[in-house]
Amino acid sequence: MTDLSGIQSALAGAAHNLIDSLLGDLLSFGPNQHTRLLRLHTPLGSDVLLAERAQITEGIGPRQTQPAYAIDLLALSTKADIQPTDLIGQPVLLELLTANSTTQLRPFHGHVLAFELLGSDGGYARYRLQIGAWLDFLRHRTDAWIFQDQSVVEITESIFADYAAQGALQPKWRWDLKDAAAYPKLSTLSQHAESDFDFLQRLWAANGLFCWFEHSGDAADTSTLGSHTLVIADHNGAFQPNAQPRIRFTQAGAVMKEDSITRWHGVRRVGASTLHTASFDYRSVSNHSGSADVDAGHDQPMPPVHADQPGAYAFETPEEAQRLATVYLQSLEARRKQFEGRGTVRTLAPATTFTLADHSEHDLDLLNLGGDTSQFVVLNVVHRARNNMSADAKAGLQQLLGGAEHLLGGEHAPGQGRAAGNTSTEPLYEARFEAQRAAIAVRPALTDDSGALLHPKPTVWGTQTALVVGLDGPIHTDRDGRVKVQFHWQRGAGSSHRLDHNAGDNAPASDASGTWVRVAQDWAGANWGSAFIPRLGQEVVIAFVEGDIDRPVVVGAAYNGQGSDNAQGNVVAGGAANATGNAAAWFPGSTRQGEQEGHAHNATLSGFKSQSLDASQAGGGAYNQLVLDDTPGQGRVLAHTTQSQTWLQIGHLLQQNDNQRLAQRGHGLELHTQAWGALRAGSGMHLSTHARRGGTSSTQGQPTNTREAQSQLQSHAELVKALSENAQTQLAKLPNEAAPDKLPVQLAMQATVTALKGTESSGGESGNANEDGGEVIAIDGGHGSIPAMDRPDLLLSAAADISSATPAHSVLSAGQNTTVTAGQDTNLLSQRHAAWAVKDGISLFTRGEAKDGQRAVQDVGMKLHAASGNVNVQAQSDAFTLTAEKAVDIQSTAANITISAPEKILLNGGGGYIKIEGGNIEVGTSGNASFLASMKELTGGGSASAPTIAFPHTEHDGQLALRRSDGRAFAGAKVKIYREDGSTSVATLDSRGRIPRIDTGTQMESIQVRLIDHETWHIDEDFQAASTNAPCCAHEHDDDDDELVQYFEVVNANTGEPIQGMKYKLLDGDTPLIDGAVMQRGQTIQMPINQHPDELTIVMWQ
Repeated sequence: MTDLSGIQSALAGAAHNLIDSLLGDLLSFGPNQHTRLLRLHTPLGSDVLLAERAQITEGIGPRQTQPAYAIDLLALSTKADIQPTDLIGQPVLLELLTANSTTQLRPFHGHVLAFELLGSDGGYARYRLQIGAWLDFLRHRTDAWIFQDQSVVEITESIFADYAAQGALQPKWRWDLKDAAAYPKLSTLSQHAESDFDFLQRLWAANGLFCWFEHSGDAADTSTLGSHTLVIADHNGAFQPNAQPRIRFTQAGAVMKEDSITRWHGVRRVGASTLHTASFDYRSVSNHSGSADVDAGHDQPMPPVHADQPGAYAFETPEEAQRLATVYLQSLEARRKQFEGRGTVRTLAPATTFTLADHSEHDLDLLNLGGDTSQFVVLNVVHRARNNMSADAKAGLQQLLGGAEHLLGGEHAPGQGRAAGNTSTEPLYEARFEAQRAAIAVRPALTDDSGALLHPKPTVWGTQTALVVGLDGPIHTDRDGRVKVQFHWQRGAGSSHRLDHNAGDNAPASDASGTWVRVAQDWAGANWGSAFIPRLGQEVVIAFVEGDIDRPVVVGAAYNGQGSDNAQGNVVAGGAANATGNAAAWFPGSTRQGEQEGHAHNATLSGFKSQSLDASQAGGGAYNQLVLDDTPGQGRVLAHTTQSQTWLQIGHLLQQNDNQRLAQRGHGLELHTQAWGALRAGSGMHLSTHARRGGTSSTQGQPTNTREAQSQLQSHAELVKALSENAQTQLAKLPNEAAPDKLPVQLAMQATVTALKGTESSGGESGNANEDGGEVIAIDGGHGSIPAMDRPDLLLSAAADISSATPAHSVLSAGQNTTVTAGQDTNLLSQRHAAWAVKDGISLFTRGEAKDGQRAVQDVGMKLHAASGNVNVQAQSDAFTLTAEKAVDIQSTAANITISAPEKILLNGGGGYIKIEGGNIEVGTSGNASFLASMKELTGGGSASAPTIAFPHTEHDGQLALRRSDGRAFAGAKVKIYREDGSTSVATLDSRGRIPRIDTGTQMESIQVRLIDHETWHIDEDFQAASTNAPCCAHEHDDDDDELVQYFEVVNANTGEPIQGMKYKLLDGDTPLIDGAVMQRGQTIQMPINQHPDELTIVMWQ
């Protein structure tokens, strides 16, 4: 029977021996920790956690494949109850003993990112600590933020500032830039659904910036234990020599007094030697491009070329494009040849340089090539270290807590197995590193070996909506029609979701919310296209060029809220971020308006409706609209503005009130306004009621075809000619009157007909149309000619009647000829007076013929009747002739007949006569003379007289006199007269200083009169034929002639008498000096020449 109790006693004794050995070994970490390779300091105290082994990774970032700085640490403790919350986020300091000194240790400072208990037994515990830099905390804030007008340096500073004084976190950083001014301010840069860490890594890598950490330790300060500083640089000059600047290359296992490199080999990759990049910039409407080439010695069988298109307007300037192209190529060049090594050099650190010695290949390069071919910069290094624990203690830990090598990814050298008992072949320290020649520019890798981006910008697929924001006012835009928008994911005081941001206000719902964003239009050309600018509060649809969050474009707008049922407006008036509730203007409804359709239509209205700026956010103000009504059988187009209620409606006309279809208004066309209206056509206008069939698809529908009007005007021109010939034949001809076909009225009518027969060709030339009506059919889709007017005439043509009616005045005025013709009757009727005033002559002629039923008055001829009042016919300056082929009957049915002449009266008929002349009466006959009377009486002489008629003078002229202050006129002075038609004449003032009478006819004319042999005067006169005229005079004087005074005397052109009461104004330029009336002698107020302005104007009127 086996003695189990004895076996148990033996095992217990062995275990106690192991624990005692382990305890003794661990206790040596305390007061004698300076003899160990790794020394760990935490806020828990120096004797709570003891470093067992560590893997320290550090490198030049940004890096995507592995962290730029991380420590994976195993620690031992006699406490198995350490809480993770006691260390998470807290600073720790790990020190590494180097070959230089046992007192000056190499510090690695960081913060605990993860802490876990791996196991515990026999009063001992093993913990695992994952330690990182303060920068790693930026991985845990995913944010959305729009940076505006900031450089990469300013953006970095802004984000880092958010983490200052955050508990135990004490961020430190410094810049080492060759030229900070090389980094321009970016108009906009978005961090969208990215962590702060990933955003900055992407931003730095794209700009060629790299970074690493510098560490300092202070074990005495348990609150911080030291610090680590992020260095951000862009040039190799920022690198410092390694603490061991010259490192020898030796064989593995060699015993050296100094640390050395034991493995070293180069790694080559194929890479582009030429790079081209270009990006289209819509502001300059051109590509910003850059190109870069590496040295010819790239040792590649062929020179690959990399062409990059980074997206729309990726570069602010061409210089920026070239800088980033150089950075990109330098990144590719740096990866083409790098070196990997291993060794025991504990001072290896990223961004430090060293010279490799005792390496045959590089020594040969140094001998042949010289220079710095053997100088390298460390890119990244992985330190693997364990404390120098005895083999017995290590075995005891393995028995109690298990092995530790596999926990940190340890590996053994070929041929080595796991050590057992008291032996251990695992090295205490080993460094694995990557390096490149120090002469090659260091740049972060932008792509992997397959060409994929290592730090891609987040891609936005599809669209988003945003709110239009800006300054106070309904619309905020720039010269190029861009607007500013605020996305719903922006946070701040004016955000859509009302969420704040601890870093500040990134959603103020103002013009500071974002940069200018282009608005896509249906058409956009050089001073042509559409222009619909979204207004503040509208929700717009945003697309992103090539999925780039920094390249938004407004592609449309969306209705939101809840539209009111069967009414205009929105149930939701507005929301956060100054959003407006926007409901459609036209919609399918259900309610009717009496017998009218009202809202009860199936969304048949479409088109566009704008809104007055002062009511943009409410939607209840003035508006403009273009409505397309597609109701079956009632097609309609309405162009409408509420300004003066002006609209053009075509098709099926009806009353429309917002969304309601109301009363019928007919069919066809309606043009309406409550204000003024004007139709202008610079080449001619034709208003016609002659129908055209076939629309635009038929040649009959040509709008400028005037064949009906041409036919009627031609026939009436022939009628005018025939009647004119007949009138001249019948002696109804004025002196010097032209032949009938040369009369002005006939020429005018023929010119009108000819103008209507013009054509317009596709080349823009005018010509004559066919004789049969002027229609030339267009061919081949627009090539050919169309009828057109040759002059800018206005033609009114109707298939039926044309009526013109007004309760007020009607004016018809022509500068040359007015022709009124009628195929039948012409009636000119007046309720009161009718007056014809003709300057040269009037000819009234009638043929006196009529067919039965053709005239209202069958007794044709010419009749002049006055039902009441007098009939007065005068020839005021010439003879009056009354002739008839048959009898002339002069009767007074109720009073007298008076025949009077100042010289002679002769009555002649049938061979006899009676002549009254000079007070004598002579009676003569060739036959018998008989005097029949019931009573004959001859008495002494006598005389009688008839009332005389004084004919008025109607000469349309005016006269002006100039006098000195002593009353003397400028008698005999010479004046030069300038007429409007350009003619001039010289005249002499009469004894009263008057200029000769100037006949201006029926027109107002501005006449300039200038004295040419006396003091300088300048006089303008305006004469109007209707009455005594109003001279308008301006005076230029000689400053040396102080004797003169200026006044004007206005006299009647016929009588020479002064005109009293005429009103006048004296003006200095446009400023009135005197406003009054002329005095009794027709004179204005006298003004000494030395007291009036240099340019004096007088305006007179009756």
